[in-house]
Amino acid sequence: MTRALPPGTAEAGLLTVTEELRSERFDPSRPLWRMWLLPGLPGGRVAMFVKLHHAIADGTAAMTTLAAFLDPGPDTPITPAPPWTPALPPPDRDLLADSIWRRLRPLGRAGSMLLRPSRTLRHAREAWPAIRELLAEQPATRTSLDRMVGPGRSLAVIRTGLDEIRLTAHAHGATVNDVLLALTVSGLRAVLGGRGEPTEDTTVRVYVPVSLRPRISGPQQGNLIAQMAVPLALRESGAGDELRRIAAETAKRKSRARTSLAALIGGRLTRKIMLVAVMRQRVNVATASIPGPTMPLFLAGARVLEVFPVLPLIANEPLGVGALSYAGALTIGVVADRDAYPDLDVFIASACQELDRLGVPTPLTEVVP
Repeated sequence: MTRALPPGTAEAGLLTVTEELRSERFDPSRPLWRMWLLPGLPGGRVAMFVKLHHAIADGTAAMTTLAAFLDPGPDTPITPAPPWTPALPPPDRDLLADSIWRRLRPLGRAGSMLLRPSRTLRHAREAWPAIRELLAEQPATRTSLDRMVGPGRSLAVIRTGLDEIRLTAHAHGATVNDVLLALTVSGLRAVLGGRGEPTEDTTVRVYVPVSLRPRISGPQQGNLIAQMAVPLALRESGAGDELRRIAAETAKRKSRARTSLAALIGGRLTRKIMLVAVMRQRVNVATASIPGPTMPLFLAGARVLEVFPVLPLIANEPLGVGALSYAGALTIGVVADRDAYPDLDVFIASACQELDRLGVPTPLTEVVP
C-alpha cells in the first residue's frame, strides 16, 4: 500500500505517520501483515513501514520476511515468480478429523508424560529455574510504571554505530543487548527520579527474548522465543560497573533451560492462573536486540538507508526498547504508551547520556510524543 506524506515531511513527521499506521487493526480475514510505502520525505527519499503480527513472526523471522523484498545490489535482475495455483479447500470430513485430533493431542501428551515419569520429572527439574524466574521470583518494586497499556503510542529513535557498541560491550564482558539494558536502566532511573519517586532501592524487571531455534542456517520462520525476566537495580553506579553487573546477571539467566510459555498452557483455567502469576511479577519493560543484514540492501534499485524496529506493547508493559543492526549501524527504536510516558524525552536524554558515559559517541535522536 502507498500513503503519501505531506511535502517536506521531516523524520519526526514520519514517526507520527508510523504511529498512525501501527494503530490500524489487522483484518482477521486477511494475512496478518501489511506493508506501506511512504513517499514525500526530503531529498526524494521513500520510507517503508512493515507491520507483522507477533503470532506469525518473531524478530529473526521478521527480518527474513523483510529480506525477501530486498536485493543485494541496485541492478539485481528481476526473476519472474513461479506459477502458483491455490490448493482446493479440504473436504468437511478432513476438517472434522483435524479438529478432533487437535483436541485429543493434549491428552496424548499427558499420557506420554504419565508413561515416562522419570523423563517427565527430569524435564521439569531442568525447566523449573526458568519457570520460577517468570512466575515466582521476587516481584519488581511497585512504581508509576506499573500500569496497563492504552491505545496511544509515543515513538523515539536513537542512532549510533554497531562497532562502537560492540567494542564497549566487549570491554566490559557484555553483549549488545546488555548495553541496551544499561541504557534502559539509565532512562528509567531518570524518569522515576523526575517524577519524585525513589530509585535507590528500586528494582525493575525487564523481559528479554531468548531464541528457542536450533542453531541452523537459512531462512527462519514463525515465532520461536521464550522470555527471560531480568531484575535490574536502579541505584546509581558507574557506567562500567553497571554494565558489568547487568552482564553477570544475564549470563547467569541465559544458562537456564527454557521452554515457551505456550507449551505450558493447556486450558482456560491454566491460562488464567499463569496470567495472574505473570502480572504479579510487574514486568513493565520489554527489550530486544535483533541482528540485521551486515551489507547494504536495495529495494527496486534504491538503497535502504536505515531500519528501525517498533516493538509491540502488551498487557502491563508500557515500554519497549528494541535495537536493530544494519550495515554497520545500530538503530534503537523506543515505543512507549503515551499516557504512561508523557516524559519519554527524559528517558531518551538519559539513555544518550549513558552512551556518552560508556564512551560511545553521542547519537542522533528523534522523539515524537
